[in-house]
Amino acid sequence: MAPRTGAALESTLMTYSIGDAKMHLRDRFSGDVMAIPRLCIHIVLANGAILGPTEITLLESIEANGSIQATARSGGFSYRYAWNLVQAINEIFDSPAVLTERGGYNRGGSELTATGKQVVAMYHLIKSRLESAFAQELRELNSMVRENVPSQRSGEKDSDSSD
Repeated sequence: MAPRTGAALESTLMTYSIGDAKMHLRDRFSGDVMAIPRLCIHIVLANGAILGPTEITLLESIEANGSIQATARSGGFSYRYAWNLVQAINEIFDSPAVLTERGGYNRGGSELTATGKQVVAMYHLIKSRLESAFAQELRELNSMVRENVPSQRSGEKDSDSSD
């Protein structure tokens, strides 16, 4: 089957969150206070599958590293986690996003298909357009934040505070 086009990837729901990345992606989102906050989006597709920063980062890393093993190693997570995530991503679309070749040391490898490359490009385009469309609101929101973010996620109690 042919890769889906932008219309077929239209989601039924998009959720937007700032800085709600998975634990192994925290370093990617850390750093100095930015002029404009970045969006971290999760797209819930019509088939119920979720496409978010974890999936996109995995695909980008496979493209850069050429293997699931190297991607897992560089991301600080297990090969099994990476392999399962690749399988889950491949099941989302009509054609696979990642092709794998069995082989072992210095053989085999993985690569993004045209579908995988298109998914990554569309995700970044959607994110970029959202950031542009809401730039003013993001600047206003950013003007209200502390310069140093507390270490806890919102809603968690400070372990040093007394009750």
